[in-house]
Order: sequence, then C-alpha cells, then structure tokens
Amino acid sequence: MGGVSKGEAPQDEAEKILMTNKINIDEKFSKFDEHWRPKIIAELNGQEMKLAKIKGDYPFHAHEGEDEMFFCWKGAFILDMKCPPSVRGTGGMNAPKSASISVGADGDEITSIHVKEGECIVVPKGVVHRPRAAEECLIFLFEPKDVKNNGTTEVDTKYDAPIGEWV
Repeated sequence: MGGVSKGEAPQDEAEKILMTNKINIDEKFSKFDEHWRPKIIAELNGQEMKLAKIKGDYPFHAHEGEDEMFFCWKGAFILDMKCPPSVRGTGGMNAPKSASISVGADGDEITSIHVKEGECIVVPKGVVHRPRAAEECLIFLFEPKDVKNNGTTEVDTKYDAPIGEWV
C-alpha cells in the first residue's frame, strides 16, 4: 500500500486511494512487538486509528483537548480514571455499576473499569487516566491526528511513543 506499508503516512493522492484497501488487523499487529508504542493504520476525518500492544501499568496522564477511545481487540485491560476530591459527588464521574472504586495515595478517587475483548470505552478530554493490563492486550486507539500518547505528562522514555508512526 505505497507509503503505508513502509510505516509512513500516505503522501500523495495515489497513495491515499490505496488506503481504500482493506486492512488485516492481525497482520498489522504481527509487525511489531513493543508495548506502549501506538502505530497508525488509518486516518479519517482528522482522526487516527492506531494499534497498540499494552502490558503492565501506563502512567497516569490526561489529554487536555482531546477525547480518546480505547477498543479491546484481544485480551483484557483495566482503565483507571482519577476523580479529584473537588469533583466527587458532583456527577463529574459517572462510573458504571461494574466499576471498582478506590482512593489513591494522593486522595483522588480512582474508578477502575474492566474492558474485555469486543468492548470499548471513551475517556473524555481532561480526565486523568491510565490503562493497565496484567497480560499482553491488543487495543485500537481512536484519537485526533498527532495526539501524544502521554498527553502533556512527562513519562519514562519506554512510554513516550513517537508521533506519526505507521505500520
């Protein structure tokens, strides 16, 4: 598929036309091994569809101007979302009944939502969150183009993925 198969974004109209070809998700996942390094597989309407392999705990972070959607392809993960004391009881976090709630060391309430294969969840912009997975999990991310995976939070280099990396 032109530039797409080389790990680069489509550059010209001919390559963009090739983007209409179907995408084999399992094949794309087989092309990389590292965790916490999202790879773009498609672009549409200013959004990027990314694949990522996750395992372990990602640092808490937020995307101040962007919503982020997580879709679980294989495996399962937990999405933790922080609710500061100032928001508690105001309807700021509408946790599903299946969520577990705890209080973090910083006093923030943490809502933990289990996400299984075939399920997805949207994190609203500005919500401090982190995905975590005990075993390797394969996910899709849907977010606006050029969104940094760690938002504005400083993280260890193993979590700091480059922007614009295609697979």
